[in-house]
Amino acid sequence: MIHRIQFRLLAAFLLVIVVAMATIMLFVLPAAEQQIDAYAQRTGRLQLARMQHWLLGYYSARGSWSGVQPFIEEMGVLYGQWVVLAQEDGTVIADSRSLLFGQPFTEDWTEVSLRDGGQEPERIIGVLYVSAESGIDEAFARALRDSLGVYLALGALLALAVALVLTVILSRAISAPVQQLVESARKAGGGDLSVRVSVPDHGELGQLAESFNAMICDLERSAELRRDLVADTAHELRTPLSNISGYLEALRDGIVDPQDALSSVEEDVGLLSRLVDDLQELAMAEAGTLQLNRQSEDLAVLIERSMNSVQARAEAQQVTMKLSLPDGLPPIWVDFQRITQVLHNLLVNALTHTEAGNRITVAAENQGRFIEVRVSDTGEGIPHRDRVKVFERFYRVDRSRNRATGGIGLGLTISKHLIESHGGSIRVEPNEPKGSVFVFTVPASAPSPQPLEGSPEQGAY
Repeated sequence: MIHRIQFRLLAAFLLVIVVAMATIMLFVLPAAEQQIDAYAQRTGRLQLARMQHWLLGYYSARGSWSGVQPFIEEMGVLYGQWVVLAQEDGTVIADSRSLLFGQPFTEDWTEVSLRDGGQEPERIIGVLYVSAESGIDEAFARALRDSLGVYLALGALLALAVALVLTVILSRAISAPVQQLVESARKAGGGDLSVRVSVPDHGELGQLAESFNAMICDLERSAELRRDLVADTAHELRTPLSNISGYLEALRDGIVDPQDALSSVEEDVGLLSRLVDDLQELAMAEAGTLQLNRQSEDLAVLIERSMNSVQARAEAQQVTMKLSLPDGLPPIWVDFQRITQVLHNLLVNALTHTEAGNRITVAAENQGRFIEVRVSDTGEGIPHRDRVKVFERFYRVDRSRNRATGGIGLGLTISKHLIESHGGSIRVEPNEPKGSVFVFTVPASAPSPQPLEGSPEQGAY
């Protein structure tokens, strides 16, 4: 229960509400009550000042306090307090409640002396007393303080109701796609790689759904490649093994010359060995355990050596091979066996897809830290949809399992890993007007440091 999204959202909302309410109770509410009290005090002082001003005006206009009783009663009603006016000796001459006429005033109330400013020196013409009981403004302030707690409780209840509604809405909006992802992941774990997740969300959940779908596509592709591996490897093994079995049976029956049979068996055994070596090399390259013996090499020599190794096949196919290298090409920092292997794979791939009368060109260009090598042909070319897949293991443009059209399809995959292990890159482009261009880069050799002036290399001692 506590691990459900709905419970966690509700707990988060409740925690926010509790923190907010605690903050209000500890800081906001005391400050508000303090301001209300200060307002009540200012209002009380202002009332006294107004009463004093009105009474002084009354005395100044009449010259005495005669007839002041109705005026005092009106002030008591207006401010909601008991107001008493007494002479200087304390005898009450006006009372808003008509209870203390003629009596000496002895209560401990707020008092204000009324002085006649028209005479020198000023003389006291009366004393205004106001009861300590709360007036209208103080009652209003007290009611406001009391209502703050009520409003705060109502606000908390309203916040809780809103939190519950938001929890239901948000939990459904979040848990529905998450549950869909969980169910799809469960199906994918059971072997159903056709599942896809559709989440109409452009945020993190949408990105998670896209990543999940991409992962399923990769798994589906990997499963397809594994099936192709089994089928292609079985096919590639079946043909030489069938040949070997046939020659052994023919030898047993004495219907073939032993020397011819031995030559054919050796050829098929060599084919099996190359296939096993390719698979092992690919496994090492993908695992990152392939060892490179790097040294400074002349690229022109490596290219010429690779072209010479396939020259006989090119002449037999009536394909012209051309080498185009610029002057001053720097040496490269590579494992010459691996780069020769890459060049050989690319040349054999070009010959496989180039018909008689066409041309294969190998060119290079200095790009500073890297040397770019281009192996182009004017053959049948590679369709656009296949260019992004030709470097995948066991992928072949021609899906027919004919050894004449490229074998099992490991050469380009191995070449890609070999180039990347050197820190370079490899890609395929269309060749205009027809054919393909395989482009790869290899690092140039770092320039050797120049000896300092006066060093032993310059003969100075």
